[in-house]
Amino acid sequence: LPHGLRSSTFDELLIPDLDAAQAWPPLPDFSKGIELGAIFADFCEGWGIGKVCEATISGTGGSSTMLIVQLRLNAELTAAQLRRLGASLRRSTSSPQRNDLACALGAVAAGDGPGVWIAWERPVGSSDISPLPTELLQPKGMDWRLKVARHLCLTVAALHRSGQEHGSLAPRNVLVNKDGEVTLMERGMVNALLEVEALHEHDLLGALGLAFARYLPPEGWHVPRSAGVAADIFALGLVLLEVLDAASIPNPECKSLQQLSAKMLPKRGRWQPQVKHGLYDELPQKTRHIIESCFNPDPEQRPGAEELLFSLAAPKDADASPYIKEPSS
Repeated sequence: LPHGLRSSTFDELLIPDLDAAQAWPPLPDFSKGIELGAIFADFCEGWGIGKVCEATISGTGGSSTMLIVQLRLNAELTAAQLRRLGASLRRSTSSPQRNDLACALGAVAAGDGPGVWIAWERPVGSSDISPLPTELLQPKGMDWRLKVARHLCLTVAALHRSGQEHGSLAPRNVLVNKDGEVTLMERGMVNALLEVEALHEHDLLGALGLAFARYLPPEGWHVPRSAGVAADIFALGLVLLEVLDAASIPNPECKSLQQLSAKMLPKRGRWQPQVKHGLYDELPQKTRHIIESCFNPDPEQRPGAEELLFSLAAPKDADASPYIKEPSS
């Protein structure tokens, strides 16, 4: 580890790679039909991405449980597009094989009109798992918040090291349990939708809606869009601010895509979230500076997920923080 960091901070974050049997959950037989259950989360703000339901599918080996991400589209996808979308999602979520990164199981036509249902494995032993915004509605101490922040940075760092990007990182696809352990869902989903021409860049914002657009960097609002690791880091910074009780959802006063675009497009790459005072102020200044550098207008100057993780572990000026301490000599 770099000088000044203690390994004990990371001991609790060790997430072993999965063996082959665990990493590739068996494909469900979608021909049997999917039975939707309770709504797991609904952050779509009226339309777009953000609604997730519990679901089960029956087969000869018994029933399988999963989470279904619902997305409405202007036109139905062809059978070939659905097959390609399912294959693309399976391929993009096959590596790295970790239990903090959910795998896609496939895609089927929506059962209630034009659209697609994308099936994701439900994390093993996840009876108490919830989307991050739901958990943050409850009072949480800084110890829990820091654990979630570290786990999330660790997960994103592993994804980026593998050469992949998430593409739509937001609190709604960060699943967290009561102990602060994280599972990240929906990785690679936007790229897969573009790859099979279920969506096109010019209609991406309109189809995915506010739940997607709020976490885009300023450069992501243009066509052709600027995506990649730097866009993930911008979104990660926003999520960390929410986790650490330093901000609410970005631009909450904007209730429509038109209002949000009118605010973001004139920024010409420059936008900073409003950071509120509170628990966040008790973190070291160096840590806060690194988190806020996620919003640097130059994407190449944004920190990496590992740098963010190290800053949340034990930065050298941590003696002023009651939460992050230097190792004893």
